Parts: sequence; structure tokens; C-alpha cells
Amino acid sequence: MRKWMPPQPVVETAERYKKDGEIYLFSPREYRLYGGNYYAACYNPNRESIWLFLDEKGEPLKKTTMKDIVTVIISVNGVFLDLRFVKKAARNQHDRLYQRSYHLITQAESLIETNDPAHKHFLAFKNIFDTIIHWSPIIRRNAKEILELKEKLDEIRYLDEPLYQQLMDLRYDMAHGMFRQNRSLVESYESRKNVIFHLWKKGKIWLAIRLAFFYLFDNKSNHLSNADRQTYRELSEIFIDGKDPVKVSDEFEKVIRRSRNP
Repeated sequence: MRKWMPPQPVVETAERYKKDGEIYLFSPREYRLYGGNYYAACYNPNRESIWLFLDEKGEPLKKTTMKDIVTVIISVNGVFLDLRFVKKAARNQHDRLYQRSYHLITQAESLIETNDPAHKHFLAFKNIFDTIIHWSPIIRRNAKEILELKEKLDEIRYLDEPLYQQLMDLRYDMAHGMFRQNRSLVESYESRKNVIFHLWKKGKIWLAIRLAFFYLFDNKSNHLSNADRQTYRELSEIFIDGKDPVKVSDEFEKVIRRSRNP
């Protein structure tokens, strides 16, 4: 990867805004957006992470007019912040286990009548298999394309509006798939347990034991922490209610308030 630095006026301004003892890093690309070229410096990254957003002349942007630029830069930074997560998603073969074991769900379906009270619980259990099998290839494909796009951006060292839209579309689909999978697990926590007990009572001990693996293996409890519950609520607003992600989270406003921009 070739070394990259923003224009000298940008570097000089970033130096002037640095406080004693601080370190700072530049976002490693130029942002060619909305008719201008923009840059970002992050002071004390991984600790305070206080930003400064600048134009190509080294002039700090105004807090009152820079939200669109900040949204792009922080969104892109968020995608690439933990590449290990994206690489893990690109390698994930979680669906293969569910595909190999789908016959267990078919067996259970033949044992539970549609008018049985346990049937609604069975449908929630079956939905896990269907959801993970459907979304896993989409998650893998999008994660791989994000990594490929990262390599391209590291080479060309700029991001324009078409590349930004491409990256956001890939992130949206990957996150959507992950949310749907987690939602199927969270919302079926009690139903899975109900189905296993139902089959056990009917004398289908071995089938109950084998399906119990999917209760223990993917034991996403519906007892979420406050932070997880807030994240789950925000993702529900995005992927279920169809709200704009920018309007759901106050992350960008927080970055703007804490920035060193005037």
C-alpha cells in the first residue's frame, strides 16, 4: 500500500489544531463529494476520537453546514473500522449446518398438526433455518465485495459519490441479512424451547435432542442488555420500518458537536 497524505494546507491546519501530547491520523483518502474535495483528521483515535473536517484549501468546515460530508466520512470509517468483522462474515459458512440438518425440521413438521398450539412455535423455529439459509450467501457475497472495494479505495485513494453509494448498498444488504438472522433467533428463544419439550413429551426423544443443539448452539436470548436493546430497536426501525439510517441514529450529530470545527 503506497503512502498517502492530504495536500499540505490540510496537513498544516491539522497540525495547528493539535493539542499538546495528542496524536492524530488522517482518514486515508480524499472525499470527492458534492462539488468539493474533503479530508478528515481524527485526534486521539480509539480514545476520544475527536474529528476535524477540512476542504482542499485546509479550511475547517462549518459545523452548521457539514453534516452531509460528516455522514459520508463517518459512515465509510465505520465500515472499515473493524475489517476482522467483515473478513469473518466473508468466510462464514453458518448456513451449511442448517442445510445439512433441514431434514430435522421436516420431521418435526410431520409430527405437529397445524391446529396444535405448538405449531406457531414450530413455525418460529423453522423460520431460523429458512432465514439463515437464505441470508448467509448474501452476507458472504457482500462482505467479499466490501473487501474488494476496500482494496480499490486503498489504491486510488479517493472516494466519490458513486463509490460511496456502492459501499453503502453493500453494507446495507450485509447488515440487513445479519439483522434478519439475529431477529429470527432472538424472537424464537421461547418457541425453540417449546418445540423441543413438545417433541420430548410425544416420545420423539432423539429428534428433540438433535433439535436442542440449535437451541444451545444459537442460544440468542431475548434478555438483551440495555445497549443491545437500543441497537436492536434502531436496527428494527431501519430494516423493519424502513426509516433512513441517518435519521435513526444521533451518531453524526455527536461527532459534529465534539469536532474541532468552528
